[in-house]
Amino acid sequence: MAALKTWSESFEKVVVNPGSVLKQSMMVTLDNVELMPVGETLSAYAEIQVKNPDEAVKVARSWPILDKGYVMISEVVDMELD
Repeated sequence: MAALKTWSESFEKVVVNPGSVLKQSMMVTLDNVELMPVGETLSAYAEIQVKNPDEAVKVARSWPILDKGYVMISEVVDMELD
């Protein structure tokens, strides 16, 4: 956790939400609810705000536990429900 705190502080200008660790996920369909195997879903997330994909990659490559897996980058699209 100390490494994640240091990471968040070093990118404080772009880290919007340092995120959370995610517990075991469930897949819900109209007919079924299934526990997902650990390691097959996201394990944590953070939200950043950058100008372009290259900046997102730079931040992702600095993720302190990248040596234990990988980082996925997804753009968030705001949904207008009004």
